[in-house]
Amino acid sequence: MTGPAAVLRAGLAVLALIAAVQGAWMYLAPRSFYDHAPTVSASGPYSEHLMSDTGGLNLAMAVILGCAAAWADRRLTRAALAGYLVYAVSHLVFHLTHLTGMTASSVAFLIAVQSLLPAIAVALLLTTGMRRRRRSSG
Repeated sequence: MTGPAAVLRAGLAVLALIAAVQGAWMYLAPRSFYDHAPTVSASGPYSEHLMSDTGGLNLAMAVILGCAAAWADRRLTRAALAGYLVYAVSHLVFHLTHLTGMTASSVAFLIAVQSLLPAIAVALLLTTGMRRRRRSSG
């Protein structure tokens, strides 16, 4: 598999891996995630329940993204990316509205990283459209 299909599968796999690592950390070691993930402890008191549930949701997203990468079904891929995009944009918006107390360099890094994930999801969604157009024009 080459071209847009390979890029799409690789992108889905990368997003699945990120969600799996983050989700596993949050679920298996919620206090560690709260204490060590940048900006998390600045967002309010620790809640093991909230950390574990959010970790489980990230693991669920990893499963869906991983299935989309493995099965290469267009509708599943679009649904998985749309779901991921909802999460990534809402996460970005939260960080954009909670920058108090951060240095300028920390803000720049945080916003760059948090903007990258929805940008990747949008690019991959556009790739699903490219695959369909190529098939119908061929």
